[in-house]
Amino acid sequence: MNKYRSVVKLLKKYNQEQVLAFYNTLPKEEKELLLDQVLNIDFEKLISLYNEFQKDVSYTDAVITPLEHVEETKLSSYIKSKYVKKGEEIIENGGLAVITLAGGQGTRLGLSLPKGFFEVETNPKKSLFQIQCETLQIANIKYNTVIHWYIMTSPDNDSITKVYFEDKKYFGYGKENVTFFKQDTLPVLDFNSKLILDKAYKVKEVSNGNGDVFSSLQRYGLIEDMEKKGIKYVFIGGIDNILLKTVDPLFIGLCDIGNCKVASKTITKNENEKDEWVFARRDGKPSIVSSKRITKEMEDKKDENGKYLYKEINILAHLFSIDSLKLCANIDLPYHLAEKKNDYLNDEGVKIMPKSPNTYKYEQFIFDVFPYFDNILLLSVKREREFAPIKSFTGIHTPERALELYLNERRNSIKG
Repeated sequence: MNKYRSVVKLLKKYNQEQVLAFYNTLPKEEKELLLDQVLNIDFEKLISLYNEFQKDVSYTDAVITPLEHVEETKLSSYIKSKYVKKGEEIIENGGLAVITLAGGQGTRLGLSLPKGFFEVETNPKKSLFQIQCETLQIANIKYNTVIHWYIMTSPDNDSITKVYFEDKKYFGYGKENVTFFKQDTLPVLDFNSKLILDKAYKVKEVSNGNGDVFSSLQRYGLIEDMEKKGIKYVFIGGIDNILLKTVDPLFIGLCDIGNCKVASKTITKNENEKDEWVFARRDGKPSIVSSKRITKEMEDKKDENGKYLYKEINILAHLFSIDSLKLCANIDLPYHLAEKKNDYLNDEGVKIMPKSPNTYKYEQFIFDVFPYFDNILLLSVKREREFAPIKSFTGIHTPERALELYLNERRNSIKG
């Protein structure tokens, strides 16, 4: 009863009494689950975020300048071989680990399951998890090594993902070579700053963005684990890009020889991506800058070699040294606001599936660590060879388009 009174007092303080709307109808176990969840919510943080994003926050006073990038297609075979050799040495000596960000659900793909379960219409079908696993298996054979695979899940999909891997016998990768860890979550707020219920005994919470990977690694002791394994670099990428090159000796070699602690792959922005943020320096520091800050004149500007200065965009393919991961794990990253559709229980206890965004989601992003470094390496790659994300059944990132690019790349690899 003391716990219940504490929760009532807490909810009243923050005007969130609706959370207990169905409390009296719940069995004892579900009552306890709800009370424990509420006591673990950081209300001050949530309300602070809500109030912060009611303001018009911008970086209009910041000075925007170009951030240099390397174009893979412009590198000569001789120069490439130098960097590739160094990268291969690091891979062969067990110096690379791969992190796959797989905390999301495949709702936009018609799945009530983790996005990594989505199957691409190859013959036979392959899930996104299997495709990434096969990429690692090919690299292991090529470099006579075993690359440790870390997979970041979320509280919502962690258990089912682990069961899935057990059922699939880890796709032959070996259970001992795969480590799962969970990212954190935050409750969502509706547009009136109210918590919503996912179930009668559960406040709706969602993953708090890919930027949580750093603190989650530290929370699970995995950076220390990587050091013990002799890992020197860690590649971080998303689950939905079926052309993601998780093991790239050129990328690693460029980073290592160039003494860069952080690197990111980019593609050149096209007309379909006019709202995408671009890499640039903001007040001299590497950053990703809103397209609203890039004028038409800047967008068309080229250097003396004909390279666009403000058209490189993020494809969620990053490389971090172990030392840089340690630094990032202690950075208090900012949050970004996103308006999202989230189902909820209404006052009658009926599950409502909204047709338009109804909540605020607060997310941290990996790219917000970039300004903490004086320089980062950007490697601009060909989109048709490395960027085929599967986002939804409409738009430019569909399963059909991704499959077409995937099969083309496989044919090119066989020819090569």
